[in-house]
Amino acid sequence: MFRLALTVALLAVAYSFPAISKATCPYPNSTDTAIHFFNCAPDVIQVQSVTITDDSGASNYPIDLKKPINLNLKSYDSGADYVADLVNVKLYEYTTGWLDHDCSWRGIPTFGMLDGINGCNFADNCPLDHGNLNLNIKLDLTKYAPILALLAGDKAYEIEVHMLDNNPGSSKEEIACVVNQLQFIK
Repeated sequence: MFRLALTVALLAVAYSFPAISKATCPYPNSTDTAIHFFNCAPDVIQVQSVTITDDSGASNYPIDLKKPINLNLKSYDSGADYVADLVNVKLYEYTTGWLDHDCSWRGIPTFGMLDGINGCNFADNCPLDHGNLNLNIKLDLTKYAPILALLAGDKAYEIEVHMLDNNPGSSKEEIACVVNQLQFIK
């Protein structure tokens, strides 16, 4: 019984680490040329378009980690006005596993560091009013570029964003979920 448990545990650990000689995966959903996004739930806030530019307004795709990013979201809020929100983020890479060479979205552990982010403070875009939303979010990741460059490579990444209502008295229900599939350059 102990051997079986040990074997299962070792296989689980081995499967979670990248392959020593990985097969090259093609870019899914044309992420080699453009960002691909979709709403992952029928929530009250639906994202209608996503564009990424640099400070001059020029396209910043694939995303250059050495330049500040301007994320422009056109969305619609069919619910209440939100004065506070929390964001949970999950990261994935499109790659193969250690025990197989099948290309698929595989989770990148964040150990909870991307959970419970104060969305209003991070994006500086509250309140989120009912109706059309034109959100311009400036992300300056340049100070993290050397670290992010270690992750970024010739593969696609997926960023799954879950936004929760954090208005006073709310039950923290999800109000938006969007998946962005994209490519970074070093």
